Amino acid sequence: MNEEFLGKLTPTHDWEFLPVPLVEKEVIKLEFPTPPFPKGILLLTQAWGEDFNLFGIQKIYPSRLPLLINVNIPESLFIQGFTTRYIGMRLSFYAQLYDYPFDVDIYAIA
Repeated sequence: MNEEFLGKLTPTHDWEFLPVPLVEKEVIKLEFPTPPFPKGILLLTQAWGEDFNLFGIQKIYPSRLPLLINVNIPESLFIQGFTTRYIGMRLSFYAQLYDYPFDVDIYAIA
């Protein structure tokens, strides 16, 4: 299993996107290197095209163990040639943070 580090996000209540696109890979790994973890869930999405159209919001529960997430390319988008997208994340509106933010390391898995 080969890993490629895509970047680090510090989730807030606004969408944050990795500066590096995910190209033709369908599995990512999320690591939460430093506690504390939020109470609540994170939302993960993919942004496509020049207009950054969001597609496929997934609920993620922070964990002390790495999480493998399937971010497959929908067939209708793949047929149209969309194979490059950006991974974005934000806190759910109900998530509660402690006194300081936390980071999420994101890797592409080949």
